[in-house]
Amino acid sequence: MSAAALATALLLAFVSCRGGEEPDFVKPQVSLAVNPVTSEAGQQFVDVTAGSEWEISFAYEGSQTGWASLSSYTGNGNAGGLTLSYTANPATDSRYVTITVTSKGGTGSVQFRQYGTSEPETPIPGGFGEDVTSLGWLELPATTADDGCEFFYHLMNGGKDRNYSFYYSYGDFISYWVAYPLNVGLIGSSIGGRTDAWGYDPLIPKDMQQYIVNEDGMGVSYGTGHSRGHQIPSADRYGTQANNAATFYATNMTPQDYNFNGGIWADLEINVRSLARMSDTLYVATGCVPGSEYIVDRGGRRVNVPAAYFKALLFYSKSGAAYTFQRFDGYAGIAVYMEHRTTLSGFSAQYALSIKELEEKTGIEFFASLPSVVGNETAAKIKAQGPVNTSTSVWPPSDWWSK
Repeated sequence: MSAAALATALLLAFVSCRGGEEPDFVKPQVSLAVNPVTSEAGQQFVDVTAGSEWEISFAYEGSQTGWASLSSYTGNGNAGGLTLSYTANPATDSRYVTITVTSKGGTGSVQFRQYGTSEPETPIPGGFGEDVTSLGWLELPATTADDGCEFFYHLMNGGKDRNYSFYYSYGDFISYWVAYPLNVGLIGSSIGGRTDAWGYDPLIPKDMQQYIVNEDGMGVSYGTGHSRGHQIPSADRYGTQANNAATFYATNMTPQDYNFNGGIWADLEINVRSLARMSDTLYVATGCVPGSEYIVDRGGRRVNVPAAYFKALLFYSKSGAAYTFQRFDGYAGIAVYMEHRTTLSGFSAQYALSIKELEEKTGIEFFASLPSVVGNETAAKIKAQGPVNTSTSVWPPSDWWSK
């Protein structure tokens, strides 16, 4: 499947889950197959999602204008395969145009970037302050333009499906969050175990990452007694060697207390996979709260030691389930927040809270694209849903809390 076809399939799948919301009020979205692109002239496909008639406009940044055009600027309902054409960029620096679609449901936009002649020949996905809602991936938290972090993502299965996304801090040498979809198929079982393929993330220069592989190509520990703690666990990607190896990139690691990593946090990871197997898809955002403590790794990098860790979980199931709980358009939400302490005890159920409460603790807006799928009111109900365990309603299902 091409990148354009994948984008179309994803967007149409998301729109199909909007429940009973009137089509006229579907929030419109515009999606690009490739963004950014090289400085060379080219074409690519653009997809539009809308519930009514729509119109597209271009807003250029800087002195270069008129370098991009679209095969059609108007339409009605969902439209896939519009052609975006662009000329070669003769300048050394990038140029930008914001593409906005407007309909009765509001507006949606994406900033299209074309590299200059002095920039990479191979575009790197992501960027500072990118509006991740343009991707439409439900697991993604919102990003901001002035927090010093940069958004990236890795694809899998030959570039057809997303493996995980991450929000990287160059100052702290850690990702503040890693987000990914999870279900039985995405977990996989083909390779049967960890690859332990410790390596540097190809999207970021090596000297801007934790020192995780030495000159001989061997994986190395921090040298401080901390574990190299995965944010997307290795066991969440057992489908192929390549998918699993990507979980061992330095950008996916944080220094975790040894007992915390192998104890209560590992138990939570097992529980999350259990919940994913009950779902059609579980959307996961795993992250950390930067702390005041730093370690110096074997390469001399000053790496932040998080003060707390969290998981925000968006459960989706089209069918009924063997357990009872209140769902909203097939979705349910739950979160877990834990202080990063070696003495933390008990079970992960003790640290459960609503997604809304986690947003208040962390200042992060989770599942930023959810309102465009189910509407603002339903999204707010999902986020406010807390853990419930009464005689009439159980959420999350009791068998999730296996540890």
